[in-house]
Amino acid sequence: MEKRYRTTNILKAVSIFFVVFQHSLQTNANVHDQEIFRVFGFNFWILQAVSVFVIVTGFHYSVSMKKQENELDWYRKDVFIKKFSRIILPYSFMFLCFLVYMLITKTGKLNLNVLFTYLKGGPGPGGYYTWILIQFLIVFPVIYYLVKRSPLFGSIFVLSVNILYEYAVFQGVIRSFFNRLCCIRLMTGLLLGILIYHYADELKKTVIPALIFTGGGIFLLYHSYGDYKTQFISSWKPTSFMGMAFSAGIVFWVINKEDKLEKLCRHRIPRRALTAIEYIGKATFHIFLAQQLWYCINLSFRNRIRARYVCIIDCIVCILTGCIFCFINLQVEKRIHNKRLKK
Repeated sequence: MEKRYRTTNILKAVSIFFVVFQHSLQTNANVHDQEIFRVFGFNFWILQAVSVFVIVTGFHYSVSMKKQENELDWYRKDVFIKKFSRIILPYSFMFLCFLVYMLITKTGKLNLNVLFTYLKGGPGPGGYYTWILIQFLIVFPVIYYLVKRSPLFGSIFVLSVNILYEYAVFQGVIRSFFNRLCCIRLMTGLLLGILIYHYADELKKTVIPALIFTGGGIFLLYHSYGDYKTQFISSWKPTSFMGMAFSAGIVFWVINKEDKLEKLCRHRIPRRALTAIEYIGKATFHIFLAQQLWYCINLSFRNRIRARYVCIIDCIVCILTGCIFCFINLQVEKRIHNKRLKK
């Protein structure tokens, strides 16, 4: 299981790089992001980042759930608050830094709009993700329970909810903006992470992963490079249940090839570099928060130098700051934990 944690953390490290890179291009006034995506092929691979995060979250939560006696223990006060605080406290600290910046630069006022910004996920790109993670904490035990009792029924139930949601958006009953506020359309990712954790050995003996992977890949290729015009999945196509299918194939393949990949990494990548990559994977949420703050700061140099150099600077600053933020946060958690033990 430790190997799988290392493997999935490396996947997360690659994914957070894609997130920071994509947001760098989106916030850089000197470049049209889609043109660079097409030239370097990033348009296809960057689209996997959020899906990989959600699927790996389902996998890691399954590992955590294994430590509980039953699904209801997830909601125990000590267990749930600990998991909740690991999300809300770093997020709140990032938002506090944003308020300080706002007051120093006089770019805003303390009013109800500030509260709204906090409730919608904070400043900068990708702000929806923090509240989606909190919703994951709430719905995960339900999906886990259904899948454990019956993998077929659990899968059909979650997919049905996703399809009904997409249909409601398609019909205009729900606005696509609601995707930023609700985790429903991402629940397929949690489902796939749970299935991979519990049934990877059984699934690799069948053609099911290959069929799902191929279907999701065709869907994403048409979305990225073709003229895909179907409106049923009308927005956020890469993180829809169809887009998740391809990303699940990547996670499934990497986990099943973990021994070979580990040997390859040991021969090709220095141990310290590999340890650093794994740590970046562990610090992805803190890096995500750091990039939110970084991209909302008005820095004139980002519009004066070439896009490739801006991307390099952005990635270095966000990843390094996020890792330091994660380290400090972990040290604070340890001290609080030790004080409680002494009492």
